[in-house]
Amino acid sequence: MEHPADSMAGPMIRMLQLPSGQRTALIRNQCLTTPSSIILPSICDTLDLSHNNISAWPKWPSTDMQPILFQSITNLILSYNSLQRFDAPLKNTVPLLTGLSLRGTSIEELSELKYGIKGLKSLRCLDICETPLWERCTDVDKQYNMVAELSNSCRALQVVSGVRVTLAHRKHIRTSKSSTTN
Repeated sequence: MEHPADSMAGPMIRMLQLPSGQRTALIRNQCLTTPSSIILPSICDTLDLSHNNISAWPKWPSTDMQPILFQSITNLILSYNSLQRFDAPLKNTVPLLTGLSLRGTSIEELSELKYGIKGLKSLRCLDICETPLWERCTDVDKQYNMVAELSNSCRALQVVSGVRVTLAHRKHIRTSKSSTTN
């Protein structure tokens, strides 16, 4: 069931009520440059901001300015934006994320991605396919190392771009660090 929202000030928001009871807010293809102008009409589980012009995830000036209804979002889709950086970690705005799609964004640096997902205690699924960062992983070893680093930054992570995080990934970084300090 689809419910268009009355939003004169900001972007048009389409709310989808799924048979499972989950609600999705769709704000796609609207040339949106920042999510800070979004006022969600109600609580939702998924926020789809794909196919916009968002180049940076903003840092809201104060906690009073942060969208309260973002706090309940468990899935955030930022795919196919020009996203390059995070001015603040996502945990400040969407602390309950379990799924994050950055597919087709312009993220180039692993340190930038790690900063963005820092502190997301429930993040289980991360999609970074079609990003310059993932495209640089031209062989299995590079992919393995990146998944290992991300899984050690974000402990709940189970899947990175279709690659299942294993215990070996988690141990890899710890053993690498201990061997370099000896």
